[in-house]
Amino acid sequence: MKTKLLILFSFVLLLTPILAFAQTNANQEGYTYYGHVPAKIWFAEPTEYQVVQPKGGWEINPLSIAESALIGVLAYEDDTEVKVYTLPQKVLFKDETISEMEMLFVELPNATFFKVCTNKPVTVEFLGGNVGGEELDPTMNKAPLINSFYPAVDGSYVGKEFIFIAAQGLTGQPYRIVALENSDVTVYKEDGSTLTSFALEANEYKSLSLTAFKAFKVTSTGNIIVQTFDTGRSMYVPSVDGGYAGTDFYTVATTDWDPTVTYGFQIIAAEEAKVTIYDVEFRRKIGEFAVPAGRNITITPKSDEIFIESDNPVSVAFVHHGPSVHAGGIGGGGWAYGAGLTYLGVSPGETVYAYVPLSTCQESFVFAYKDGTVVTIDGAPVVLDADGYMPLALGLHEMKSTENVLIQIVHWPQTPEIQALESFGTIVPAIETLDIRKTVQLQPIPEAETATMTYIYAGVAVAAIAAAAVIYYIKFRK
Repeated sequence: MKTKLLILFSFVLLLTPILAFAQTNANQEGYTYYGHVPAKIWFAEPTEYQVVQPKGGWEINPLSIAESALIGVLAYEDDTEVKVYTLPQKVLFKDETISEMEMLFVELPNATFFKVCTNKPVTVEFLGGNVGGEELDPTMNKAPLINSFYPAVDGSYVGKEFIFIAAQGLTGQPYRIVALENSDVTVYKEDGSTLTSFALEANEYKSLSLTAFKAFKVTSTGNIIVQTFDTGRSMYVPSVDGGYAGTDFYTVATTDWDPTVTYGFQIIAAEEAKVTIYDVEFRRKIGEFAVPAGRNITITPKSDEIFIESDNPVSVAFVHHGPSVHAGGIGGGGWAYGAGLTYLGVSPGETVYAYVPLSTCQESFVFAYKDGTVVTIDGAPVVLDADGYMPLALGLHEMKSTENVLIQIVHWPQTPEIQALESFGTIVPAIETLDIRKTVQLQPIPEAETATMTYIYAGVAVAAIAAAAVIYYIKFRK
């Protein structure tokens, strides 16, 4: 009898991990993508740019007024169920099942809170703003440029397979593929044919142009990053190992910074951090400095692609404050329009810094997907339930959370008063994947002969961490 019990007990022990794994899979309800369509989508421009009846001042370009935004969903697998809800009432707006490499586009009116739910991972693209005076339509061959990092099929920002909907204008090569390891890369069209293939060594990259509103698959034998970038739009940079607080970051930069415009990469540290900046293309160190605890430093590194390395976790964001009239006045150099719609996330056990640019108009929100999520902002805890959201005030915020939360930051110039968000393009991450972490063995960037420090400081930001920045919150339940 004892022998039988011992055998039975041993069988249960062996079976327990399998049952636990099965239970974990059974509890996986799918993937959730949150967002808010900005209430105002248009562009007010100086009347000096107007050909007809210049008035001196500002006016809204009627061809720029958009009353809705577009959500594109691309399936990785067959039998992918897609449900789009409007919040807070959780009204089912769209319910369809799509196949592998099939796209679904949903148009939502301005000022709409939304939730996309899928039973399998997908890529969710979020676009807004007219293009060349035309209302946004997926039958176009042009679209607002996506300003974002693209998630791999597992939800992380580093991987070997990426599937996405392209979005760009008719010219340029905004897509950047950066190899973290020696890689053979192939880009496939939506019909399965090969668009191009190439080899990259670690720390090499290639730029591409892709047709808007077409689906593409990128596969690689080594780990890579896929990014698009626009220096006129703000964007958060995820760390190589996952999340928005880390020690290693790759990102597109520029060699042509305008000294009259307030923009650049903000590096924000919870604890004092020693940061080194490398020029990836020319394989050299171009900057080294310390970031004080609880402060942010803005830099403008003159490089096509940079690698940021820190000895302590930091958050990295490209921020374009705007607006600014270039030297020579309006018409002399042009008008810099700084705006952005970007996402970042916070996972349990980490401290992430979210910055909503000062002196701008904004509609920024924090989204939760689990009941009883405690979000601590600048030391002040706030409880959100599933599908709950709360506004995020202007300024720099220290963010912590007991569960994954998704943050959407939207801002546009405060001057003139009639200004709004001209256009935007971004990828919405699944909130369930925000805590994915990867260990990638990065290859050191071989340093060439001593290089001149080509970056410049844009100054240490005076915005320190404020206590209790959020006065109220909005909470809704399923």
